[in-house]
Amino acid sequence: MRLSDGRALTFAQYGPINGAAVVHSNGSGGSRLEWPGDEAMLHRIGVRFISVDRPGHGHSDPDPDRTLLDWPSDIVELADHLGLDRFYVEGWSAGGAYALAIAHELPERVIAGAILSGIGPFDRPDPYAGLNEQIASWMRDAREQSDTVYEFRAGMAQFLAGRSAKDIGAMLAAGSTEDDVAVAQSPALQELMGENIKEGYRQGHEGPARDDLVINAPWGFRLQDIKTRIDVWQGVEDVNVPLVQGQFQASILPNSVLRVLENTAHLFPLVRWEEILTTLTRP
Repeated sequence: MRLSDGRALTFAQYGPINGAAVVHSNGSGGSRLEWPGDEAMLHRIGVRFISVDRPGHGHSDPDPDRTLLDWPSDIVELADHLGLDRFYVEGWSAGGAYALAIAHELPERVIAGAILSGIGPFDRPDPYAGLNEQIASWMRDAREQSDTVYEFRAGMAQFLAGRSAKDIGAMLAAGSTEDDVAVAQSPALQELMGENIKEGYRQGHEGPARDDLVINAPWGFRLQDIKTRIDVWQGVEDVNVPLVQGQFQASILPNSVLRVLENTAHLFPLVRWEEILTTLTRP
């Protein structure tokens, strides 16, 4: 679709067209190809899963100066385009911040939301708690040295270009937790992850790099002002987004439920989509 400012916004829809509409915000470097990978399941539970390319990802036009609060404006236009008066929001990893921004800005349209190992706000207490030094250093760079972020993402784009979707997916599922093992045993899920990331970098590295800067800058709103119900899902063994981040967000959001998953890490949505979406869209 074309937005009012002339930019292209691309999206994909999965599941029944008359199902409960869930607008998904993908993880870092992802795209509209991030979805549960199971049409039969979506039809069984009645969920219309709408996954959207953020600016500079997939086929969506770049918006180099965007902030987190620009995203809800794009989603308003998408919802109007699709004829959605009300809908659910959900975000995985970096996408959690975008889902929360939508919930904050559109309380009259968002029914409920789900955050799946969603990154916490940059100004939370002790922001590097639970992170290994590599990830903590990366977050510091995103807050203090933007050139380093662009250089890293440029290298990542080059790395991905020379590898197949299946190989990329296999590298992402290298852990030993329940979700990692399940993905490692599923060539289909590995390929889905790899295709998603390759599509996210379709235009190169600048869209993903801008995402890093956006989520590690001031969000422009307070979690405590989000009155919509938010389910916070968190894997205990997650090293990308540690449990403390989910616990912090659940403690601040006034209408939230913290769902802690034992023996799972960052990939748990891939093996728990039915549970997550059924819980989100319950009456």
